Amino acid sequence: MAHLNGESATSSPDSDWSKNFGKLKKFVTIGGPGDGIIEPWQSAHFENYEISNDAKLQKVEDFDFYKNNIFGLRELDESGKWIKITQNGIGHSQWVRNAEIIQKFILPNLS
Repeated sequence: MAHLNGESATSSPDSDWSKNFGKLKKFVTIGGPGDGIIEPWQSAHFENYEISNDAKLQKVEDFDFYKNNIFGLRELDESGKWIKITQNGIGHSQWVRNAEIIQKFILPNLS
C-alpha cells in the first residue's frame, strides 16, 4: 500500500489508480476480531498501529493518504460507497470458504 499511499521513497501515487478507484460503485472491506491472520485485524479497514506506539491504533481518517484523498478512499467513504463489514469470530479463510458466511456477508455486496 505504500506505493498507492504515496509513502514510498521510490514512487508516487498513480493518478490512473486514483481515477479508476474513484469509479467504483462500491468498495467492500471485510474483517474482524478473530481473523487469526491479519494483525491488527483493523488493517482490513486501513487502520493500523501508530508508528511510535504499536499498542495504539491509528484511525484511517488520521492517515495522510485518507486526509489528502491520495487514491480516492476518502471520497468513496464520504459518498457512502465504502462498505466496512466487521464481524467477530470469523477466521480469515472462512470469508471465502464458508458457504453460510459467503451467503450472508459477501453475496449481498456483489450487486
